[in-house]
Amino acid sequence: MELQLEELIRSIKEEGINAAEIQKKTMLDKAENRARMIIERAEKEAADKIADAENRARQFEESGKAALQQAGRDLILNLKKKIEQIFSRILISAVDENLDTALLRTVIPAVVTATGEKAGAMKIAVSEKDVSELTNLLKQSLAKELEEGLEVIPSPRINAGFRLEMKDGSAYYDFSDEKIARMLSVCLNPKIAELLDV
Repeated sequence: MELQLEELIRSIKEEGINAAEIQKKTMLDKAENRARMIIERAEKEAADKIADAENRARQFEESGKAALQQAGRDLILNLKKKIEQIFSRILISAVDENLDTALLRTVIPAVVTATGEKAGAMKIAVSEKDVSELTNLLKQSLAKELEEGLEVIPSPRINAGFRLEMKDGSAYYDFSDEKIARMLSVCLNPKIAELLDV
């Protein structure tokens, strides 16, 4: 009986140990699976974060390059514009110098005659500084037209040159320094732009 009891105890021990081993193995398997899943999830999150960071860095680099290229284009366009403005000022200054009263004394009568309009229907606008001198000079070459009502008037908008206007406002011929410079500029600006294109 003692032998049976020992056998029974041994059998119970073995069953308990076997059950404990099975439970231990099951728990270890679960723990390993859980650890594997945690590691896989952590690795995926880390890979996603790295990919996202690389993507954001690439986008930041691309937007930086695009902004730099745009800034370069803007700088070139502003520089071209400034050069054209300087050129326009130089052109207006050169036209001002050449549109002196001696030249206007011969040009104005030719333009007045070429219009074919009645002299009394026209007025000549000139710079305020030149009005008295030009009036005196034109008294000789346009005496008849001045008697018929042609007027020489000062204009604050004209620095040099003149503007021949119909008194009723129906038409005008603009030979002011700014208009002549603008017309020349239209022809010359493409050449300047060509020179500035690199």
